[in-house]
Amino acid sequence: MNVHDCSWVEDRLDAWLDDELDEAERLRLETEAAGCEWCAKDLEANRKLRAAVARLPAEIQPTRDLWPAIDRQRPRSRPWIPLAAAAVLAVSLVGGRALIPPPAPVPAEAAWRTELSNANASFREALDASTDLDPEVRAVIEKNLADIDRAIAEIENALEQNPSSAMLQKALVAMEQQRIDVLRQLTLSSKAG
Repeated sequence: MNVHDCSWVEDRLDAWLDDELDEAERLRLETEAAGCEWCAKDLEANRKLRAAVARLPAEIQPTRDLWPAIDRQRPRSRPWIPLAAAAVLAVSLVGGRALIPPPAPVPAEAAWRTELSNANASFREALDASTDLDPEVRAVIEKNLADIDRAIAEIENALEQNPSSAMLQKALVAMEQQRIDVLRQLTLSSKAG
């Protein structure tokens, strides 16, 4: 026994009206629609709508020539406007850089620098005090710290050239944090070992 599904008919109604269904779907839709009053009414309403739309003219010609009225309302061309716009743009791009100074660099907080220096000194003391550290491991650690210090120096030099660069400021903070993390990890592992 088949159960009628109105939504199945509704989903395929446009395709049926446009003759896009294959033979099996077309027959099922017609059978289902014939057995359901709602589907049959929907099908008939869509047929009437399509027939009414098909009777409408494809094109309607205006009763008079509309172009003269449109042309009168159209703004007139002013050839100097694009040149003026280009001049304003050029002045703003070139002159703007000279007239407007770059934003003042954000100075590093003195407290942050002091805290950073104290943390580095305290971790360095703890590292130097750990006498049981393998000399080869110590050499690798010293090389890594020297690499980090070189990167910090390069970033600081770049910041002297471009003090307002947020990217360089973030890179400096990240490298300083990396240095502290390395020293902290070494200090913790030497205390644990």
